[in-house]
Amino acid sequence: MNWTVIGSDQPNVSETNEDDLKSRVMNDPKIIENLDGKKIIKTIVVPKKLVNLVVR
Repeated sequence: MNWTVIGSDQPNVSETNEDDLKSRVMNDPKIIENLDGKKIIKTIVVPKKLVNLVVR
């Protein structure tokens, strides 16, 4: 499951640190909906690009 930083409504994402990006992802309503009942195995952050959640 990917959360694309470029083109999102989040302001100043290019200046945001990794922990803030993870926090924004986990509070995104679409992500919350898709994570229902799933366990996050790994979180991969590509700075200024995307946050990838590996789920099972």
